[in-house]
Amino acid sequence: MNTLPTDRRTGIPCPDCGTLIPVTIADLLGASENFVCPCCGRMLTLMRRESAQALGELRKVQEAQRNLDRRTHVNL
Repeated sequence: MNTLPTDRRTGIPCPDCGTLIPVTIADLLGASENFVCPCCGRMLTLMRRESAQALGELRKVQEAQRNLDRRTHVNL
């Protein structure tokens, strides 16, 4: 079985210092529009209208993850 590492960090690399800005799919699809680099303080703003197509694809990914979780969930 092929599994992803559970400790894999997700985010966006800061354009200034390269530090990973922690961001999840849920963060991107949620109400937040600003994400701040924990190292240098650079703020990135999500342009929702311009990113509508990409956000739509992320919604599909999120739904696929939920479906997978439901199918692999084992009641003990």
